[in-house]
Amino acid sequence: MTESGIRVLYVIHLVGPAQSLSRRQSGRMLSLRAERREDGQRTFKLHEGLPLETSFGKDLYRQVFDTLREDRSPARSTL
Repeated sequence: MTESGIRVLYVIHLVGPAQSLSRRQSGRMLSLRAERREDGQRTFKLHEGLPLETSFGKDLYRQVFDTLREDRSPARSTL
């Protein structure tokens, strides 16, 4: 498709395929990634940048499942 002049858009959340595609399309591809501040806060703004080594899945996992764990913890007695 790209050889025919058609622009192609990919949204990839897996690090390996994103890095592989970036290497193969070097110079012909614009990589964007979501802004992430040093404190871990996300702004949901996109900036040009190569794929990172991590998808930050661990912090998302902790955020979701730690909340679930807290919701399921036995109620503490006030006696």
